[in-house]
Amino acid sequence: MCSDETEIYAQNTVRRAWKMGYQPVLVQYRGASGIELSSPKTYGCGEYPDVTEAIDYIFEQYCREIDRKIFALGFSMGGNWLGMALGKNMDNFQSKITAAACMQSPIKMRNSFLNMKFAWGGMINWNLGKRYQKVFRENLDYLQPTYLQKYSVDLRDLVENLSGVHEFEEKLNWKLCNQSSFDEYHKNYASGNFMHRIKIPTLFYFTEDDPLINKSCMEFENSKDNENILICSTKHGAHLCHYEHFFTIDQWLPKPALEFFEYFRLHELKKPNPYIHKNEAIVNDDVIDESLLELDDNKKYDSRLILGKIGKSGELRGQEEKDSDDDVVGSLSFTPRMDQ
Repeated sequence: MCSDETEIYAQNTVRRAWKMGYQPVLVQYRGASGIELSSPKTYGCGEYPDVTEAIDYIFEQYCREIDRKIFALGFSMGGNWLGMALGKNMDNFQSKITAAACMQSPIKMRNSFLNMKFAWGGMINWNLGKRYQKVFRENLDYLQPTYLQKYSVDLRDLVENLSGVHEFEEKLNWKLCNQSSFDEYHKNYASGNFMHRIKIPTLFYFTEDDPLINKSCMEFENSKDNENILICSTKHGAHLCHYEHFFTIDQWLPKPALEFFEYFRLHELKKPNPYIHKNEAIVNDDVIDESLLELDDNKKYDSRLILGKIGKSGELRGQEEKDSDDDVVGSLSFTPRMDQ
């Protein structure tokens, strides 16, 4: 769960995950990467159903019939959505997700919002406002009549006179989520309030010098009795940065999550999949040789072994190029666009 596919942290995570044998799927924020909106819902802290919809779809289409594991990783606001989805859909996700990680996520929504609004003299707030101002302008003809009629919000006036992204939260997003007030909106859509309900191994990672999500945004009370939660932090790294050194774009950021996943990937291999066929696995009308589903204790598991059988109908691409270091191939972007 991330922002635009061009973000350096998203690209670095996909590259590293692909080289480790994962099949990355990006679930982007609504309106990200220039994709037109097809429903009145937009970017905000309350869109955790997008995570549920995406996970259910991926599981049914690509995991249910064969022994493939899902590992969920959310960055920043995407991590808040993931944390909420894990807490509110704990029984559903327990059989679908092996492990999860929420990286520098605003689990205390109000604290994070205030940091964002005032950090660096308001520059972050202003810059994010410009980003989403562009998204709303591109979809203004579609959204304006709906927002005006249903929510009494003149979107055109809001966009043209925007001073920062905080105005979308204060004047619009809480109404889109059918909340009675802005305060109730931040209380009900903060993943920290649902951490005690999470039933799968989940890493929450922070950095103390993050201008947006710092120590004040960490939640310990609701998670201290949950054996599935691991909270950790580093002193430096800012927000979604963690560059290896000054002269590189390589980032340390994905390492904690992927190493966390590796432990559970290795320990979950021999657990039976309750959905798998006894005699054969069928994916996209192709019958997979049962021998591909057998695991050899003496061989390193390679998730691409089975993935190589998929792609004749175009769902996954780049299987022949999986060893290339020049480009990230084999990834699938999924952007929720349903009205509900």
